[in-house]
Amino acid sequence: MGQLPLRVTVARLLRQSRPARLWIEVSAAQHVAELRRQLNGPGFAGAVKLYEG
Repeated sequence: MGQLPLRVTVARLLRQSRPARLWIEVSAAQHVAELRRQLNGPGFAGAVKLYEG
């Protein structure tokens, strides 16, 4: 999973669109931990709330 392109894209979506919800679907289960790490890290901490279902 490309870390920088994902971070840039999510940041741009959050900044420009200000969505109430943003659905991100991963193609493989092993990507979930990395996605969670990125979205809980610097720049996104407090800006997103993660749900799994």
